[in-house]
Amino acid sequence: MTSRRASRTALRFKIRILAIRPPIWRRIEVPGNFTFWDFHCAIENAFEWEDHRAHEFRPWPRGRYTGPPRYLEVIGSSDYDRDTTPDHYSWQVRLAKRFETPRDRWLYARLPGMGDFSNDWEHEVVFEGAEKRSPGISEPVCLGGRRAAPPRDCCGLRGYDELVRARSGEADESERWFDPEFYEEYQDFDPDFFFDREAVFFSDPKRSLEIWRDYAGP
Repeated sequence: MTSRRASRTALRFKIRILAIRPPIWRRIEVPGNFTFWDFHCAIENAFEWEDHRAHEFRPWPRGRYTGPPRYLEVIGSSDYDRDTTPDHYSWQVRLAKRFETPRDRWLYARLPGMGDFSNDWEHEVVFEGAEKRSPGISEPVCLGGRRAAPPRDCCGLRGYDELVRARSGEADESERWFDPEFYEEYQDFDPDFFFDREAVFFSDPKRSLEIWRDYAGP
């Protein structure tokens, strides 16, 4: 990862994929001068996914969660497939401007492409607090996590559930993972593997943004 100006503040988050049990989560610290785009890349890297993908962040209301969140703001990338734009582009807003109080919670969503729902996942992002660092922090750090992330191109939640069933021997002939040609690509996938935080590699978010703009425009 390319070195960037260090921040004396580290922001700590726990990110959990929604609608999966047992939970799949990662805990990371990022520099306090990170933008939402930088944070997007760090989340993607922590789950071993592609970081140049359409995405959005939405705040959940404070207090107890009792139903679908009332979205007040959208921060993300343009969605060239649906011809929509966020309220603010993720590379224009710093995390510290939105995450100020521990337990602040946002939704992070990977947006599907046109006719492609193989990589769309929603995450709960919980801010756990800020800490001073000396001499500073210039790159993200993975502090922990649990379980393997859904593999790329597994066709979302339904495909993931079927893949887990196939791995456990519970799939039947009506499920596509029963087909050996589908199953072979993921035969080594273990949803319960011991997560190794030392194996996480964080890419350069600036380079990822260049790739995104070349591919998707603004």
